[in-house]
Amino acid sequence: MSDIGKGECAGEVITPSQFALDAAGHEVFEASVKLDGGDLQGALTLAHASMNHAALAILRIMNREFPEKADRIHEEFNRLYCSPDPMSGVLFEKLPAGHKPFARLFRKAREQAVDPVTADAVHSRVEEANLWLEAMHSFVGNVTESTKVDLL
Repeated sequence: MSDIGKGECAGEVITPSQFALDAAGHEVFEASVKLDGGDLQGALTLAHASMNHAALAILRIMNREFPEKADRIHEEFNRLYCSPDPMSGVLFEKLPAGHKPFARLFRKAREQAVDPVTADAVHSRVEEANLWLEAMHSFVGNVTESTKVDLL
């Protein structure tokens, strides 16, 4: 979106999706900092929070008021994008082709705990959060007013 007017209150409109993506970016950066500092559990927690915020960005395209609750985010994201397509039975059918592998990272983060919590395992999860964030930036960036109806 661009500048919408002139004057003291003029400026670019920032969508709730963009706020969620920005939060995810901050969290994944902080996760990297905590990982470098040796705080493995803190890094893991922030990596998961980042992934949730990135998924929330997609959900807020369709519902600007979608609640920021991890369980609801996972439930709705899975319902909309990760459930098998009723016609083909193929998972992730509703996501654009390039984003399907990244949806698996989001599900993996929820379904497979990092155990044992080692530096290498947490590093992998933080990298997965980075990949997920990049994919969601691309996804949200490609959505326009004319394609919103195609998301569901």
